[in-house]
Amino acid sequence: MDMDKIMRSNTINNCEDVEYLIGIPAKYRLKLGIHESGTTGIRVARDTKYLFVKNLNTQLLTIFGTIITITQLPIESPWIKGILAALSIPVVMNVVFSYERAKI
Repeated sequence: MDMDKIMRSNTINNCEDVEYLIGIPAKYRLKLGIHESGTTGIRVARDTKYLFVKNLNTQLLTIFGTIITITQLPIESPWIKGILAALSIPVVMNVVFSYERAKI
């Protein structure tokens, strides 16, 4: 199998084709009998500070938008609004950053 076909179809047929790949999707690892991810001996470290700063604008806009939306709700009690904000901000952040988690 040539490298162009692997890049176009993202499929592999046998163990000899594995040497061309850097990352093997889970369904192919299972088909090839590679059940443990630690068998290759490769470790990846993420620069979490960089990811935090890179997504800081999205984080702040999400938090401010949620707080402004909750303050505009027709609820009289500031305690209820505070509790609602404390509960909804993590949920909204989870939804907003689902695309970032999908990259992993």
